[in-house]
Amino acid sequence: MPHTMGRKTKLVKSMNTSTRLLDQSFNQDWLAFITTYGALRWFSKQLPALADPLDEQIVEELAEKLADVFDEPSEQIRSELIEFFPNLEQDHLYPDFYNEPDLKDIFQTFRDTNFRHHVLKWQRENSQKANVFLSAWGDYMAQPPLSGIVLRKSVLINLVSLLEIFVDSLLKTYSLHVSQDQKQPERLDWQERWKLLEELIPAEKWLPYKDTLREMIARRNALVHQGGRITEKGYLRQTQEINSLRPADAAEGRFLLVPTDYLIEALNTVVLFAFALNQAAWREHKSKKAVQVATNLIYQMLRQKQYLLVEQLSEIALPGLEWKDQQLILVNLSIAYREQRKTNQLNETLQRLDRKKCNLMTQMAKKILREQNSAARDLLKEIAKKNQIHKVSIYWPLFDPVRNEDWFRNLFAKRPSELPSHSPRKF
Repeated sequence: MPHTMGRKTKLVKSMNTSTRLLDQSFNQDWLAFITTYGALRWFSKQLPALADPLDEQIVEELAEKLADVFDEPSEQIRSELIEFFPNLEQDHLYPDFYNEPDLKDIFQTFRDTNFRHHVLKWQRENSQKANVFLSAWGDYMAQPPLSGIVLRKSVLINLVSLLEIFVDSLLKTYSLHVSQDQKQPERLDWQERWKLLEELIPAEKWLPYKDTLREMIARRNALVHQGGRITEKGYLRQTQEINSLRPADAAEGRFLLVPTDYLIEALNTVVLFAFALNQAAWREHKSKKAVQVATNLIYQMLRQKQYLLVEQLSEIALPGLEWKDQQLILVNLSIAYREQRKTNQLNETLQRLDRKKCNLMTQMAKKILREQNSAARDLLKEIAKKNQIHKVSIYWPLFDPVRNEDWFRNLFAKRPSELPSHSPRKF
């Protein structure tokens, strides 16, 4: 009997060690991903301020050059160019300016603008000089004179590369700590990655993002390997099973852009996929870290006013959690609804919180969300009496409606040494 107990103790210790190592590896993978992702998201928000001065200079130079060709004032040409160039917020495609000899074919793809009419009128009247225009135009438009285009492409390329690193690290962790009998190849392509993910990690949470990611990956490949040009053997082949996700009028020979709307969706899709993958992997192995990662990420997105992401992340995180772990996520989800004035969804979520017994913090949060501030003040005082006020972050967006109230400021002013630091792990 003693020998049996000894073997069981060793087995439990071995299992605990294995779980701890798995936790550490998953945590390192996630922290490396989310840190770099945060930097890319921040950079994408700064793009207009970074790119606009450079763009203005390039447009000015092009206007001066074309003013000589057309014998028109450069100010007029400049204003027409600004109207004419691809819309960085929405346009997905632009034509091959450099290799297309027919001006009509080039300009047919653009919006009906003054500059387009100007050029086509000039061509009709000066057909023998078309090569003069094409020479000036091609020098600038082999890559459009918009730094924002290049920088947006760069963000997408780095975003997909980050995703590859995260997935490969996750799969390596599995091969080392979970499925030692399954050796991971040195280098993986995306077809192999998808196959391994479906074999190793429950797909329910992350599979809905797969097709959108496949189009993003194909676009990134076109940007890296074909300079953005759409080819039959490249982008079109890689998206043939998901052709509904291609830009309208995508055709061989045209060039792919990364408009702002697309880039925002790409950033959102990548973090949702990575989070879903992370949660599925960790929960499969009963790790408590999954809850901490979920609450931290949702809190941070709430602080950044990314309310739609808060909704989507909560939808991924909530199923399967114990009630004690659901409460904070539901409260932060309610705050996101409040800030978006989604009254029906806010009320439904609060009713969901009413159905079960809630901790004191959640009770206080419900009062503020229902604008019952006197009751919320009493509960905060009760929290303070229990020496738990240090767990309440004054930066929590929950408190935005009451932050400037005297009673709220006085409650924390009584204990200046205990004012909480800005930590996503606290309320």
